[in-house]
Amino acid sequence: MKKSKNKEKSKNKESISELADPRMSIKRNGFEKPKRIYRYTPTAADRKLVYSLAAYGAVNEDISSAIGVCKASLVKNFREELNTGRAIAKNTIANRIYQIAVGREAQLDQVTGEVISKAVPPNLQALIFLCKVRLNWKETQVVEQNVEMKSAGVQIYLPDNSMRIANDKS
Repeated sequence: MKKSKNKEKSKNKESISELADPRMSIKRNGFEKPKRIYRYTPTAADRKLVYSLAAYGAVNEDISSAIGVCKASLVKNFREELNTGRAIAKNTIANRIYQIAVGREAQLDQVTGEVISKAVPPNLQALIFLCKVRLNWKETQVVEQNVEMKSAGVQIYLPDNSMRIANDKS
């Protein structure tokens, strides 16, 4: 009887394994259970949230935890929203820095001649920053050091050619 039961069990296992996809099942205690597969379908509200968080400068890890998906699913399902949101954020920041750097004139009401907004002078630090970032300008500093060796008996051996430099007063 034991042999017949074992044969029946092995036949059942074979039939289950033939029908089920091996990637879709987990073997536990000799039995196969189907894996639970959760497929995420993005909604319009999720797309809007991802776009706004990306535009505010949030990183993928924070955005994925806000929505409740893994980072891979976030990138897979929301690639366009992530890219356009970050592009809009970069453009807004660059535009604001440019406005600060250049400054603006006072705006007057055409009818009454009253000042609507005050003049803002150009900001030199913002101009320097824009030139460094956009125009690849660099600041170079030359540092001069005057070091005198006043200690007696200092010897330096160079490994390249075993040349000896001595600074002794004897």
